[in-house]
Amino acid sequence: MKVKILLGGISYVLAGLLTSCNNEDNILSKQELTESNKEIFKQTIKFEGQTFHVSCKFENDSLIYLDEEFNTLYKNTISKIPELSIFYSQDEKGNDVVEFFSSEKELIKNKNMQFFNEQSIENNNVNSRVNNLEPKAGRAIMYDDTGFKDRTVILDIDYDYYPMIPNLKAYAGFNDKTSAIRIFNFLEPNKYYRPSYSHPSTSVKGSELRTCLIGYEDSNYKGKILYCVATYSPNQDINKPETASHQDYKLKNIGWNDKISSCVFRIITVNNIENGHINPHRPI
Repeated sequence: MKVKILLGGISYVLAGLLTSCNNEDNILSKQELTESNKEIFKQTIKFEGQTFHVSCKFENDSLIYLDEEFNTLYKNTISKIPELSIFYSQDEKGNDVVEFFSSEKELIKNKNMQFFNEQSIENNNVNSRVNNLEPKAGRAIMYDDTGFKDRTVILDIDYDYYPMIPNLKAYAGFNDKTSAIRIFNFLEPNKYYRPSYSHPSTSVKGSELRTCLIGYEDSNYKGKILYCVATYSPNQDINKPETASHQDYKLKNIGWNDKISSCVFRIITVNNIENGHINPHRPI
């Protein structure tokens, strides 16, 4: 995930303890799976200037589009795009919105988006900074299981660096494991932010900034791409993950369960999108 101006920071921590499930948890998991297979839900989907309001369901853990026109378009065209990029958010009514683009470059251009991080820290040299940084700008948490359960990988960001993991398998055995995501955004709307190494003219108001976890289907930031965007919320508490402003309860609902192989956590500008307002995606 690449590009432009600056502001970001990092620390990142891995919490990798597996806990055994009791019988009650196992029963609940089976019930959730059974219910999700029966559930029909709606998504607003956008592609190449067209908008579709599509009913969806699961069959044998596969996402099925019930709208015949869109299903044909997805199978014959969208699913075959090698660098398919997805912008996942909500509209003003709280409905899921999935936007498909042919590449990350097209997504960034369409959204008038700029990045405020130019200096990065990869997983092989970030650990030396963990104790010196705090999540001033935001935190992203990737969960192994649907419903925010099991192992986690945590990435923290401040104003000067952004974290990136080129190979989740090599780092934490987390390749193709992410099933749910939570993201905090601590950039207060009425404050101005800039990296310590940048010119004062790059200062940007917090209301124009978002934290954004970018997941790639392949290692080394290749393949299909998922953007998960978080807005600021005054009710967030870093010690209470359930208060994060962006929460994807189950990535399976957009066909991204167990697909992320590398990731980047950045700060982006979205001041030209929908009059400066992007709603975070909420739990389904």
